[in-house]
Parts: sequence; structure tokens; C-alpha cells
Amino acid sequence: MTEIQATAADSPPAAPDWSVLVARLADERDALVDDFLERFTTAGHYEPGLVDIDDVRDNAVETMDMFILLLSGADVPPHLAELPHRVGSRRARQGVPLDAFLEAVRIDFRVLWKSLERVARPDALHVLVANVERILNTVEAYVSEVQQAFLDEEARLTRDHRLTRERTLSRLFNAETLAPAAVAELGRALGVDPGAEFEVLAVAGDNARTAAERFVDSRGVFVYDRGGALIVFRARTSESGWLDEQLGFSGGYLGEVDGLGAVPDAAKTALLLAGTGTGLVTVTNAWMRVARGQLDSVIPGFSARVLDDLASCTPHERARLIETVRMYASNGSVKGSADALFCHRNTVVNRLRTFHELTGLDVTVPLDSAWALVALSDQP
Repeated sequence: MTEIQATAADSPPAAPDWSVLVARLADERDALVDDFLERFTTAGHYEPGLVDIDDVRDNAVETMDMFILLLSGADVPPHLAELPHRVGSRRARQGVPLDAFLEAVRIDFRVLWKSLERVARPDALHVLVANVERILNTVEAYVSEVQQAFLDEEARLTRDHRLTRERTLSRLFNAETLAPAAVAELGRALGVDPGAEFEVLAVAGDNARTAAERFVDSRGVFVYDRGGALIVFRARTSESGWLDEQLGFSGGYLGEVDGLGAVPDAAKTALLLAGTGTGLVTVTNAWMRVARGQLDSVIPGFSARVLDDLASCTPHERARLIETVRMYASNGSVKGSADALFCHRNTVVNRLRTFHELTGLDVTVPLDSAWALVALSDQP
């Protein structure tokens, strides 16, 4: 044996470097996948039925292959380079919550680190320690990419869902006629029973902005912008529905709308009610004010004549006359009105007579009473 040969034979093996450590990791790829699946299954990050376990396994195989290539500094083939986008987008479409998704992704670091510790023993622990930052950066870069892909897809899905909903609502409110089959189709698109009973709100002006903020994320509530006014509706959830809720704005309200196909006409009525009072205004407590506005627009002087006839009274007398007319119209009884107003029955009779003399309307006659009540509906 020559001196050179003897020296080479006596020399210790070269200390492993990072490439040797990554090569050892590559040999462990199947064990990496198994470790990931065990941790993933034990943690239970995803709700049952959201993601098929074969999907998780296939993704784990590709992810570990990608990490091994990235850690080695080798070129990553296109199908693995686009893996973060594919996985993030797919999990968003599958309905996996973002927090659960990221927790599952971060299992990758624990799996990689455990395997690297194992293959680094006994002669390459110093190599592992020297490359901790490289490992962290590689995993965190992947986490950032899949998170961004998830958020981008989620935003796209939200936009598409809103666009589809807006188009469906536009068709509902703008179609001249809606056949039962069309109503059923719209119900499927909105995810509601077209035969359910609905409640409808119409909100205008500053109230519309408040309502938009109130219902922006409300599940099962549909909001349609109709020329500066908002139409809001949902399937009824209780006997009194929105009337029992402190909504914080005023608007017109219809609470017993029979079927999705009846919602557009109910919205038109609710728009007439909106702005005629405070809180949620119903047909019951606003029909006279609505009727007054409609009649005044087609019959000039319809209500002005009655108000002008009362102009000769003092403000106090006028208020007492109107109060008595309304009370009598509500119960049809002189005695009942006197008891409610804490006055003598003759006082009621005299006020009703005075009102008749001034306006020509005898509120003991139903037709005259209706005219008087509508004409006075905006009076305090």
C-alpha cells in the first residue's frame, strides 16, 4: 500500500453537509406523509365530510415533494410550483374555515422538523441547527402563499355569490309577470322556499344607510336597492317578526306576505308606507295617511277643505274637536268616548255637532267619518 493510499484509508469520512441531510429526508418521504396524516386525523381540524381523506393524502404527498425540492435548492416543476394556489383555492371552495386550514398547513413544519431531527442523528445535528432559519422561511413562505390563494378564492366566491344574488333579486323585482315555475326557480337561486310566508321592509333616505349596515351580514335576509330606497325581506321567523326587534330605523312594513311571488307587490306597498311615521309603519296604522296623500294628488283640496273649515277655531278648540272625532270613530259610542276623554257625554255630542256644522261632515255617518279621518290623518 502506498503512503497516499494509506493516508486515504485512515482518514475519517467527510462530515455531512446540508445536501446530505436533505437527501436523507427525501428517503423518508413516505414516513413524512404518514406522520402528517396521523397528526391531521388526530387534530380533527376539518369538519367531517368537508374534505375527502384521499384529497388530504394526495396533497400531503405533493407538499412533501415540494418541500424536499425547495430545501435542496433544486428546480421545482410547474405542477408543484402552483401547488399553494391549487390547495388554497380548493380548500376555500370546499368551505374549510381559514383558521382550520392554516392550522392543518402548519402541521407541515412539525412533521419536517421531527423527521429532520431523526435523520440528523448522530452526525448532522449541527447542520440542522445551522439551517433552522431556512426551514422556517420555506414553510412560512408556503403558508403565506396558500393563505393568499385561499383569501383570493374566497373573495371571488363572495363576489360571484353577490352578483348571482343581485341578478336574481333584480329579476324578481323587475319582471312584469312571474309564472309559478319562474318563482320556484328564483326560490332555488336564493335558497328559500318560494311558498313560505315572508316579511318585507321598505326603507328610504338616511334610514336606508342604517338598514344597509344593519343587514349587511344577516343570514337569510335579502336586500335590494331600488332607486335610493332599500327593499329588505326574509322568510318569517316568528309571529311578529321584525316588529319585535329593535332595528334602529324607520320604514314601511308588511308582515304576512304569502309566497316569494307576492314580495314585489308587498314592496310597493311598503314603499308607500315608508316615511309616513316613525318605527316600522304598517298598513293598519298608516293606511289613512297613505290614502290622504293619494287622494290629495288626484283630487285637489280633498283634505285642505276640511282643514280650512276648522281654521276659525282656536288651536285648543281645534285639537279637542279632532281628538273627539277620532275617539268616536274608534268606538262608535258617545258614552265610550266620554269615558275615554274624561268628559261628560254632552261634551262629546256638542263637539261632534260643532265639527258637523264647521265641515259639513257628520262622523256618525260612516262615509263622512271616513272622509274626516283621512283628511285629518296628518294632524297631531
